[in-house]
Amino acid sequence: MPDSLVEQSREVREQLVRECGGLDGLCDKLEQMDRTRKREQAGRKNVSPSGTVRKCRRSQPAKRTSMR
Repeated sequence: MPDSLVEQSREVREQLVRECGGLDGLCDKLEQMDRTRKREQAGRKNVSPSGTVRKCRRSQPAKRTSMR
């Protein structure tokens, strides 16, 4: 009894292999996608969902504690 999810995954993999020109091309494409994703994540690191830049936790002033 074949699993439909496994079959779909195999079909997509084979399609990508054909489009990228073999396994080497597919590996190159995946590496390029990883680099792009990391670059985009580094750019968004200090940006809040509203689009404003947040301060790093280290740059916030320390809380004062009273000595009793």
